[in-house]
Amino acid sequence: MNRILSSLMMLMMTTMLYAQPGVRREMMQDRVEAQRIAFITQKLQLTPDEATKFWPVYNEYKEKQQDIRRSAVPERNIMDVTDAEAARIIEQHFATEESILRLKREYYDKLKNAIPPRKIARLAAAEMEFNRNVLEQIKERMQDR
Repeated sequence: MNRILSSLMMLMMTTMLYAQPGVRREMMQDRVEAQRIAFITQKLQLTPDEATKFWPVYNEYKEKQQDIRRSAVPERNIMDVTDAEAARIIEQHFATEESILRLKREYYDKLKNAIPPRKIARLAAAEMEFNRNVLEQIKERMQDR
């Protein structure tokens, strides 16, 4: 009986989620974010005290990094630009990368107050491993369809 009730509840929730694509996407993003937090916390072996200090600083860093990247998106399709426009886009790309490097240096100093440098050094590798895992899961789901 519990299985039938659970199945009906899942069916109703799935139907509601497909009716509201924005909600479904947000739920998926929240789930991936929770997995990312758990993965990085485990990979860096953060203590509860370190995690409490680390995550607010790291999340602020990631938000600022996204803001920089969003502001650098070319207005046009790169395949349809003139040489002058391409040169401007390339220069903008370099400026964006320089801004991100400055941001990394700034937040390295902030993160040192939360966790030891050896854990900060492992952070990029943990992020890449998590992203690789997520892409593999997406690829598997696409193949199953």
